[in-house]
Amino acid sequence: MSNIFYTLVFSKGTKLIYEVQDTPIAKKWTELLIATMNSRFNSYPTGWWAHPDYNDDYFETIWEKMFLDVCAWNNSEVQQLKSRNMNEDPAYQLGDYKKWRFYKHSYRKEPYIVPEEFHIKMEQKCPPRETKKEQEKLQIILNDLHERFHEISEEMSSWIKPNRVLIADSPLNRLNTDIHTLEHLLHQIDNEVHYSNNCCFYLDGPTKWDKHSTPLTEEDYKEFNYTANHGDMIIGYHTVGKNLQHCWHDNDIVLVKKGMVRPQLKLATEVICIFSQEENLLGHTDQSHQIEKMWDWVLENNLSEYVDKNDIRHSANYGPCVAKIINPITLKEVNKIYHEEKLKHVELVDQNTMLKWKSDDYR
Repeated sequence: MSNIFYTLVFSKGTKLIYEVQDTPIAKKWTELLIATMNSRFNSYPTGWWAHPDYNDDYFETIWEKMFLDVCAWNNSEVQQLKSRNMNEDPAYQLGDYKKWRFYKHSYRKEPYIVPEEFHIKMEQKCPPRETKKEQEKLQIILNDLHERFHEISEEMSSWIKPNRVLIADSPLNRLNTDIHTLEHLLHQIDNEVHYSNNCCFYLDGPTKWDKHSTPLTEEDYKEFNYTANHGDMIIGYHTVGKNLQHCWHDNDIVLVKKGMVRPQLKLATEVICIFSQEENLLGHTDQSHQIEKMWDWVLENNLSEYVDKNDIRHSANYGPCVAKIINPITLKEVNKIYHEEKLKHVELVDQNTMLKWKSDDYR
């Protein structure tokens, strides 16, 4: 094993401790963690979402929260990051030859009102979901909301170049998180035994310069065929939109036909923590059987002209394991954490060198 340990510290003091795997892709991921926590900017865990057990009241609460976030987004004042000219920077001294240095750009934040073209429409009342037909209709509504989030995120990022709108902690990102939570709960409605309750997060900071990532290679993609087990920490998607596996899972034919499938292109600090009931595991060592079903869905719905089966990126949808939990925890205990705590900060310890890193606390 690697003797490198990654600890998740929650708001009430609960800790989940993982040992990093001794694999090439785990080493790449660890380097990204260290680079992020060594940044001159603050870094903290964010993008947190969790998949708890189905609860009818909880479903309604999430929907209400989504509606409020849509209202907030449509009327929000977010921040825009703009370059500050050298002569506007109090730290810059013209003609200071005694201590000359390369000028580092500094930035100022300006208010930015979300224009109407980036507004979102959503019904206030949560749709019914008792019957299979109602559940299918609700899935289409969630697909449409996620597509709108996808469009806005991509359009806005290109629309404001070379400046940047800061939306990392905005109602728009919270909406995306809650859409995924409801999709998970929707699939749990008719299941007596729940397969897994997962959580996801990544390290982030206030600027685009501390978002460390690296392009995935063809060798990396070959590892994205992993069957996750209870206590595994796997590589997260960390991409705006849906990959082909997401589209298949949500039966999102429209998104595929619009050419909006987004395979993962980069490795980042994002991870997904897997917690499963062992009796549900099918004994598969990889996900080849699932990948085959996905491509069968592509054929059945006449989508072959939109996605190339020979492109390995479309089949690389099951992130490899980068760490395994070392303190035993049950699914019931995980659910208690999800409902009562939030992820506060993370710690990385290399016992080979005794070097330690700690993120800032989530704000």
